[in-house]
Amino acid sequence: PSPVPTVEQGTPIAPVEGPGAATDLSAITTCSESYPQVASATLAWSLAAPPGSEQRIALTNYKDGFDRDDVESYGPLAADQTSFIVDNLQGQANHYWRVLTLREGEWLASETAVFVGPTCVTDLQPRDP
Repeated sequence: PSPVPTVEQGTPIAPVEGPGAATDLSAITTCSESYPQVASATLAWSLAAPPGSEQRIALTNYKDGFDRDDVESYGPLAADQTSFIVDNLQGQANHYWRVLTLREGEWLASETAVFVGPTCVTDLQPRDP
């Protein structure tokens, strides 16, 4: 059996896509105009119903990263937050992510969504003013 992943203080995460989890996950990737070769993604979702008291984003580059607890966690996020920007992504790599919603001491995991990090190249030619 797969280990039960945890988030801070050993609070277990309930099975994925259970009732009361966030839904409608989507991601839009971009390259920074200010910092060459820096990729980011705006992650968006619909709140769990009913909303929990806190949320987090769990992100991994590995298809089995959630099963082996090889995950980066972002948060805490506000209970009513529906988007989050992640910077410094790996270009052309898969990024698997979930929204975790805290309700009554238990983390409820959304479905797993995936996006591919963009390839951000540097324009080596000077731009015309």
